[in-house]
Amino acid sequence: MASHTILVRDISGFQGFTSRVQQDAANVHSISIVIEPVALVDLYGEAGDSLSASESTQQLWHLFEGFGSILPGLNSLDSFSLLVRRGRNNFWIPRPLIGTLLSRLPATCTSIEIDTFGSDRAEPGTLHLCETIRDILPRLHHLRLDLSTLCAKTLELVAPCPQLTTLTISCFAGGYYNSRLCGSYAEDPVHSAFAQGDEAMPHLVRHMQVVGHLMPRLAQGIVVDQNGSQNADSAFHLTYNLRDVLGDTVTAMPVECIHAFADDGDGYMLRTPDGDVFGSRPALKAVLEKGVLGQRGSCRSSSESMEEPRQLLSLDDWKAKYPRRSCRLWANERREGRRLVDACVINGATTRVRLPVFPEFEGEVLRDYDAGD
Repeated sequence: MASHTILVRDISGFQGFTSRVQQDAANVHSISIVIEPVALVDLYGEAGDSLSASESTQQLWHLFEGFGSILPGLNSLDSFSLLVRRGRNNFWIPRPLIGTLLSRLPATCTSIEIDTFGSDRAEPGTLHLCETIRDILPRLHHLRLDLSTLCAKTLELVAPCPQLTTLTISCFAGGYYNSRLCGSYAEDPVHSAFAQGDEAMPHLVRHMQVVGHLMPRLAQGIVVDQNGSQNADSAFHLTYNLRDVLGDTVTAMPVECIHAFADDGDGYMLRTPDGDVFGSRPALKAVLEKGVLGQRGSCRSSSESMEEPRQLLSLDDWKAKYPRRSCRLWANERREGRRLVDACVINGATTRVRLPVFPEFEGEVLRDYDAGD
């Protein structure tokens, strides 16, 4: 059996990738596609309206359509992954195209990962991607999603999911705003539009709880999102939230930028219940998605076999690497002689928790996501 992976930086290599997969059709059990959009966009048009995708991006769409036509013939395929690294304003993927790829996967494919870094866009009058995901969910063992928009249609099951073991829904939508509810805001590929419309998270969590009895083997059902601001003047910490749907809890973990100029991207701290871990924001997000707190060492998504490992460091290791670095939080804690902020676990998987930056403020638990408030 063979695994086929490709890092797409331009359109030239993708045609060859399609040919290789087609020639090896009988042996292909895993396909991983990672798109690096930087070479597919008009760099001079990034700051403008990105509704018009670059010519290279549109050519890539056409190649994906051709790639989709060979998927039904891959009768040994059991794993499919599509990942976008970082977003660009005039790079985006039509959601109907993603839906076409998913609908053409053979029935043998039981593990699926789709992470667009918030670069998926709807088109008026086309199929609803959430319904496509719902239709294939009953045959899956593992599903991981990170899309710009999602809704409960994804989980409106008409049949049981007897083999589903892990269901991970990330609502980071590229790392700036949380995923929005389908149809709740005017479609616009500019990232700032994500601040409008209803957040998808509470609807997804509640519906996952409703259909839990149709997933008898589910061992991990989590939704991850973020709350707060990266702005240093904000009164509240940015938190990464691990929402355990099966346990009906949310673990809110403060995130602090402690070395903005770290060469290898390990300038962020995540304060977990098991201690502080350090790394890039994507690496810390990956910890949440795995449902493992306080994880050490390197971590990879299943679709990142062609990437460098994302290194996570302990507090001692980080300070040994950057002996002269500190941050406002650490300085305040030394002055106060105590920890000023901690991760907290709250009952209710849809609860929003805000953790204050300054010790004189008391923490807030906001239940604006709870039904009836």
